[in-house]
Amino acid sequence: MSFLRKLSAIKTPPSENSPSGGVAHAVSGGGVLPVGVFCGEDAVEPDTLPGIREETPWGVVRVIRERLPLASLYGTACLEHVRSVDGAYLASFSRDPALSCFSPDDLLFVDTETTGLAGGTGTIAFLIGLGRIESESLLIEQFLLETFGYEHAALHAVHERVQQSGAIASFNGKSFDLPLLRTRWVMHRVPHATDMPHLDLLHGSRRQLGRSVTSHRLQVLEREILGYTREGDIPGHEIPEAYFDFLRTGESERLHTIVKHNRDDIVAMVALLARLHRRFHDIEPVHCAEEFLALATRAYEQRNWERCLRDASKSLFSTFHGKTASEAALLGARAARQLKQYDKAQRVLEHALSAFEHYAMPDVHLALAKLYEHQLGSVKDALFHAEKSQSAESTASYQRRMARLRL
Repeated sequence: MSFLRKLSAIKTPPSENSPSGGVAHAVSGGGVLPVGVFCGEDAVEPDTLPGIREETPWGVVRVIRERLPLASLYGTACLEHVRSVDGAYLASFSRDPALSCFSPDDLLFVDTETTGLAGGTGTIAFLIGLGRIESESLLIEQFLLETFGYEHAALHAVHERVQQSGAIASFNGKSFDLPLLRTRWVMHRVPHATDMPHLDLLHGSRRQLGRSVTSHRLQVLEREILGYTREGDIPGHEIPEAYFDFLRTGESERLHTIVKHNRDDIVAMVALLARLHRRFHDIEPVHCAEEFLALATRAYEQRNWERCLRDASKSLFSTFHGKTASEAALLGARAARQLKQYDKAQRVLEHALSAFEHYAMPDVHLALAKLYEHQLGSVKDALFHAEKSQSAESTASYQRRMARLRL
């Protein structure tokens, strides 16, 4: 194809009443169209694509909308339970005090599908999914670039929704989705806020679930926490190439699969937030010692000594692993010492040693040596445990401790 013919094929997105349904390929805002991707004169019928075209003050967008009743189940999780999540939980879950004044109704759930996984100025979000609670439903809006020429209008439309919300919620969005969107907003000269409160469910779920799950990928959490397994889904690493195939050929079958993948990501975030909140507040049971340990760790960071001691004890008395038992005993003992409940500190530490007598626990012996020496006043017991704790502290500290106890 000649250069002039290629140049003539570059066109802006057609309006709703335009007779042309052709797929334009102009890359707005400096994006780079990969080699071999050229969509020119062959038309892609609009009714083969998901969603509808809409006119906006910034141009035409293609948007897919769905209202999902909050009474719906996602796996075994009821979406309606998200309404009970309070600002205090949002703030502690995200380690962001600014979220304490927000509720789930203020959150805008964001997920993007992109032309690459590395980010940077050459990566474009060709599908931007947004979800927010409205009345008794979850409103999902997905902005799809049927060509790159739709990007400018889509970015403006997304930014308008962001401005109308109080805070952002995402899964790994702090590291990927939001930096990418900010880059595209800058390139398209879209004014945007840079300091909105952001609830990243990846970081919060890592802290709350710890080692209780096999992975912290969203689809793993769906299976292991929400009891939901996707069928007919497209792997994330295949999404960029599937989109480029659509641009080359106009074949939209896999594009529908990508849209459903993005939609499920939005719903999964809402369901995950609801379930983690209920587990944290003992509304739904926690069955795993590793999750109790993660909850205890989180409580210790918040200086909630009673909750820490309770969850650490549950972890210790339900685990079958020496490593978990050692960590739980040490954490529970530290919380008990903060409460000046030295007998409870002694009990959890001694239980770890007796229940896992074949597992080396020099750190537990060191904690008991300190406890017996400084709080319980038993030099004999302190010396017994100190002799077994040499690898838990420096040689100089160990020698000073042994000299002191042998006086």
